[in-house]
Order: sequence, then C-alpha cells, then structure tokens
Amino acid sequence: MLLSVQREKLLDGSWYVMFCPLPRCAQFRVGQLRCLPKTAIRKVLSLFAVGGVVTLTGCAGVAGLGSSHPAVSPIRVTISPATATVTSGASLQFSAFVTGTSQTAVTWFSSAGRISPSGMLSAPKPGFTTSLRVIATSRADRRRRGSAVVEVAAIDAGPTISTTTLMAGTVGSAYSETLSATGGQAPYQWSVSSGTLPQGIRLNSDSGVLSGTPTVAGVFSFLAGLKDKAGNTLQRSLSLSVSAVSAASGPVQCDAPGYGCARTDTAVIPVGKLPNWGGLKGAGTIFTDPSFNSSHPPQYVRVTDANSGEDHVSFTVGDGSGDDSHFNVDDTLLWLTTTGNAIFAFGFNPTTMQVGLVSKLPPGKYCCNGQWSQTNRNWLYTITGDGKLWKLDFSGRSISSPGSPTASQVYDFGENCGANGRSVLDFAGVGAGDAVFNATFGAQDDASATRVVSYNSSTGKCYLYNTHAGTVTQYPGGTVLGSVTTRDRFFIHNAHGDGAGAWMIVIKSTLSCPTCAATVYAWKIGTTTVSTCSGSCGGHWTETASGWFNNDGPTGNYPPLLFRTWDNFSTANSTEMNTGSTPFNYTLDTHPTTKNDPLGNNSYPVFASTYDTSGTSSPYANEIIAWQQPSGPILRFGHTFNSAQEPDATQFQAEIAVGAVSSTGHFYAFTTDGEGTLGNTDGVHPRCTISAGTCRSDVFILNLVPPPAN
Repeated sequence: MLLSVQREKLLDGSWYVMFCPLPRCAQFRVGQLRCLPKTAIRKVLSLFAVGGVVTLTGCAGVAGLGSSHPAVSPIRVTISPATATVTSGASLQFSAFVTGTSQTAVTWFSSAGRISPSGMLSAPKPGFTTSLRVIATSRADRRRRGSAVVEVAAIDAGPTISTTTLMAGTVGSAYSETLSATGGQAPYQWSVSSGTLPQGIRLNSDSGVLSGTPTVAGVFSFLAGLKDKAGNTLQRSLSLSVSAVSAASGPVQCDAPGYGCARTDTAVIPVGKLPNWGGLKGAGTIFTDPSFNSSHPPQYVRVTDANSGEDHVSFTVGDGSGDDSHFNVDDTLLWLTTTGNAIFAFGFNPTTMQVGLVSKLPPGKYCCNGQWSQTNRNWLYTITGDGKLWKLDFSGRSISSPGSPTASQVYDFGENCGANGRSVLDFAGVGAGDAVFNATFGAQDDASATRVVSYNSSTGKCYLYNTHAGTVTQYPGGTVLGSVTTRDRFFIHNAHGDGAGAWMIVIKSTLSCPTCAATVYAWKIGTTTVSTCSGSCGGHWTETASGWFNNDGPTGNYPPLLFRTWDNFSTANSTEMNTGSTPFNYTLDTHPTTKNDPLGNNSYPVFASTYDTSGTSSPYANEIIAWQQPSGPILRFGHTFNSAQEPDATQFQAEIAVGAVSSTGHFYAFTTDGEGTLGNTDGVHPRCTISAGTCRSDVFILNLVPPPAN
C-alpha cells in the first residue's frame, strides 16, 4: 500500500494529517490517529517529528490535499516601514504586523548593525555606507516572515561657516555682506547668538545677508549662529567695523579700532587743572579733560567711591595683571576688586556711561579674579580656593535690577586634574569660546607652585604640566604623556592662556633656579612642547592667538612692545610695535592688555596704562596708550590722573594704575589715586598722604572714542 502523509497546523494550534490508500483519501486530526493501526500511527508521528512527507510502499498512488483543510498557511507578516534611509550610527524603530493567527509575536533579524527584540534598529558605525535587510519572522510559523530594505547613509559632518572676516562699513553708507557656509543640509537658518550688530544693520535669517545703513561707528563683535535642515548647529565669532565719515567729507573717524581722534605726537602733556570728580564720594560722575586733547576731549566716568561697597577702602582693576577680562562681551558688565580681593560686579551703559553696583560676591569664597565668557554676556567664570571652577550667571541683573548671580559648578581641578591638596594660585583664563579653562596651583613664588592645568570641556580632558617634575599628565586616567621639551625645572610665578585656548605663558618664580635657561615659557596645551623665550623677554606681557607681546625693547623705541609668534617663541625673532624713535626711558612701565579681542583672532591695538614714578616730565607718562598692529606710532588717549607715588608695599595696584580694555575696544577701566584727592584709605577722612600710602584708589573708565564736541 502507498501511504502519503503530510502535516499542517490549524488556527487553533492542533495538527491535521492527510493520508490515504488510493483512490480514496481521508484526513484526521492528530488525536484521531487511534483509528489507524499502531504501526501506522508510529510512522505518522515520526513523520511529524522530522516535519516531512513520507511515502510508504504497498499502495498505488499518492494522496492529495483535502478540500476542507488547505495546506497553505493563512499567516502573513508585514513590516513598517518597508523601505527607509538611516544615517550610520543612528536608530530607527520598525513595527511588525501579523495576521492569520492570534499569536502575533515575531523574532527580529538585521543583516548589519543591531536590532532589539522590540524592533529598534541601530545602524552600523559611522563611515559604514551600504544597504541592509530587516526581517521579522512569525513565532507561530517560522516559514512566514516579512522584510524591509534599509539604505545606510554616511554621517553628515554638518555645516561649516566659511565667512571669517567682514567687510568694513561707514556711517551713512549702504552696507551689504553675505554670510556663507558649506556642508550640512540646506536650507540654512542664520541668527545672532550673542553680541550686537551695528545700529541700522540687520541679518536676514534665510539668506544670511547683513544689510542696511549703519548709523553709529565702532567695532561690533557678535556670534553668528547657523542651523541646517538636519538640526546641526554651530557658531562663529565675527566683528563688523564701522568707521565714521572721512575727514574730507565730514567728522574725523574717532571710532575703534582706527582711533582717528587719538594723539600720535611725542609731546609732553602735563596734567592741568584737575576735573571735578568728587572726593570720598563721586561715583557716577562724568567729566572730560580738554587739557589732554582740546579737539577731542577725552570723556571719563568715575565708577567707585568710598560708599560703593561694604567694609572696603580702595577699589582696583584686578590684582596687577592686564590679562584678565574685566568687561563682558558687550561692555554692559564689569568686575572690579578691592585691596582685600573681594569681587564686585558693576553695570555699565556704553551709551550714557551710567554706572552702578550690581552684585558683591561672597568675600573670601572665590579665589582672586574672574574671567567673562567669550560668548555669553551674562556669564562670569571664577574659581574657589579648593580648585572648583564656577559659572556665575548674571541673567536679569543690571544697574536697575541688582542682585546675586546664579552659581553652577563647571569642573573640579582638585578632584579631576591632579591638583588635589593644592591651593589655587590663579585662574589663568578662558579660551576657545568657553571651551578651555586654565589655572595654576600653589603659593606664588613658593616651592608649592608647580601645577599648571588646562581643562577642555569639549573633549572632557584635562592636562597638568608639573613645572618642577617637567612632565605633562592627561586626565581622566592619569596618563603621563612624557617629559617636556625644555630641561628647565622651576616653580611658578604666574601663568595665562591665550584666547584661542592653544597656548599658555608660564613665568618662572623668583626662587633660585641655577640650571634654568630662561624666565618665560610657552606651553602648547595638551602636548609636551614647552618653548623657552630667548632674548628681550622681560617686562609685563599679554597674548593673542597669534603670539606673545611683552614690553621689553632692545631697539630703544619708547615705550616699547615686542611681538613674537608662537612658532618663533624660542628664537630672537620679534617685531617692535612702536615705530617711533623717542629716547627710551626705563622709569616708565606698562601692563599690556588685549581683551578688546576676546578670542585673540584679530590685529587690534594693544592697550596699557603707563606709570612713571618720576612724574610727567616725559611723553606717555601716566597715560592710557595703545600700540598699533602690525606697527605704527603710539596712540595716546588720556591721563590716568594717578600720582604713581603710592608705596608699592601698601598700594601696588594704585601705584601701577593697572587697567583693562573693554571687549569692544571702546572703553578702558583703570585704577587711580586721583592725584591724592579721593580720600583716606579708612574710607572716612577726606585727606590722605601719598608718600605714606594712605590714599584711597578708585576705578575710572575712559571712553576711547571721544563723543562729538557740543
């Protein structure tokens, strides 16, 4: 007999068989196999175990399928989406729909990448560009499956803003310049993320066109923001310079960065009759000084007086360095300090020159100084004595709305970058658009001062340069990158980073180092490269993304300022910024500042307030000046009204008239004793004695762009 047997599963989960000795066919459920001979049942069941069709000899013919139970399974599986495109490394959710059975579960499979039990596809790693297949198999019947085809596209690196500089404009003349970008997915959306455009200029968000007619001269710094169709975002710092009408057709150009109204002669300019700025009181007083420049009288405002804060005597601009950023990016806030190192935030109106106290930070909590954000007008970064880096948010705070900022911790150098157990020496600057933060640890000019650290928030890495061990270590992980390229092993006096976040200047302490070949070193952050300054490396200094400035001068030009690029730091190749030939006078000193260029990418004038203990018998003595880049005659802006006679031991900041240029280059804040007219250091008595160091100091702001004469 010939017996043909085939199994098939029914919707209720039971099996049926079909078999027959021809010509007649019969069908039975598995449970009905009892009606067959036992030997036939065993053969049928063994057939089920292997899932096939068997033919037994002894009959003629083969059974066909019965009409009441079709052999084709009714189960169907479909996938949504059936086709898709996904970026490599991205994820995409798939759904499976099962019909013809109540058991709708499926098993997922992907020919590349990974897919979860719920159908979430994780595309292959970036750089993998291909197609793959996603399959969903019915658990009720593994012969039933659905599939989808997925194209995997390489990651789009996103757009790049290709505009790096902007054409200059002129007051009263139509202006048009188009911001450009490449890459990413068009269309782009443009915006001004922070900073300000010149009055009369607008940015078209769709086309990226800057257009209009500027009405005010100046240098206007802002962050251009870009967003593409895929949601990628980025920013670029730009500056638009608007000049006044040329002398041939109208007023002289006074505005930054040309400063056409500044004096460039070499005459001695004695201090005449002192303007009226008050005594112990007088904060907010605005005055001019026609004796310095009768054609364009410099304009000042007194920022502080004896009543500007609690329990203080004198105000100063920082602790003796011109390298701190005292003004925020739009010049509406500035921080000052007292001889007790308390930090005060003041509001400033660049148009009216109105000033007012906004906030006094908790005395003793924050180390020694602050650094304003390079991108956000409201953020001031500072550091506590235990090595924690903080962001102070002044959003909503102003002259009319004073109050404390909101503090949030950014990083812990002590815990995360090998500085644990060391006190903070200095907060050494912010760079790369608020991505890089620098600091030093230990007591100044002490054997404990050995750690220079730099944290990059965009990479999460921190680097520690141990100046005494001569090694650089990377954190997290504490991986020693190796020994530095200089053989000098020394202790630290101070350090500061450039605005681009790439280099740090480290100054050797006054402690003896017989084997040291130099005093000034340049560390390329994140590497073991430490360059040694060679020749004319003395004086005070500042830096930009391009290189280092210091007020030493082998050429005899007066006052001197040398510049050398980072690549030429270890050579004697330097450029003298002053092209004048006035005889050199070593009684004059300066503390240069370049914070009119927060990111350090431009060639703006370098500012300083001078001090000369011999008095005002020579040009440039006790003035606010600037060196032009690439070079040129000295620009002269106004008197400091500072005696420079305060004893160094008691009133160092007042003696040197330390100051700082504003972020836009329009203003200069400086420390002055007002020629001894600001009262006694006790904050009570109006009289003081300069030689005894009892004179108070206050902070004045000079408008570097004199307003038009009435």
